[in-house]
Amino acid sequence: MLNNAAWTYASAQDASLRNPEKALEYARKAVAISKGAKANFLDTLAEALYANGLFDEAVATEKKALSLDPQNEFFPDQLKKFQAAQRHAPQSRH
Repeated sequence: MLNNAAWTYASAQDASLRNPEKALEYARKAVAISKGAKANFLDTLAEALYANGLFDEAVATEKKALSLDPQNEFFPDQLKKFQAAQRHAPQSRH
């Protein structure tokens, strides 16, 4: 349930349903409970990271999802979306 709620909060087209912060919270919990072993939970976490502008983490997390489920046809497109955002984001200041 956490994963489904996180996905909805992260990716809903309806602005009243979008809540990137809640999405990230729920997705992190889902991944922790599953001990990072479920590729679809990692994909949801990556989407939540993306929704929060955390593009580097989104790319790294989606790569983990893809490594767990290399046959998944959705993950490569997700990775491309996150990498494009990462390339176009202003460089973070350290």
